[in-house]
Amino acid sequence: ATNLSRHFVNLPPNWLHPQSYADAIKGLFASMNSVEVDIWDEKRLNEAGMGLLTAVGAGANSAPCLVHLRYRPEQSTNQSRRPLAFVG
Repeated sequence: ATNLSRHFVNLPPNWLHPQSYADAIKGLFASMNSVEVDIWDEKRLNEAGMGLLTAVGAGANSAPCLVHLRYRPEQSTNQSRRPLAFVG
């Protein structure tokens, strides 16, 4: 994960833009049943009231999008474990 993050950071913006990033993440998690990848396009961002994100993206050549990952592991026998959420 660290190396992939470093790779993305080092790519020039004409190679890595919102849509190419979303496509790369979809491909990365395509074979994992426990992870859902939901890509929010500009219309959905506007509907969700994310005006700041769409305003910043309006100055770019490619439309903004948001990658939403949902991890739902298989149910374990230990029901006392509480879920964790990472936002970033």
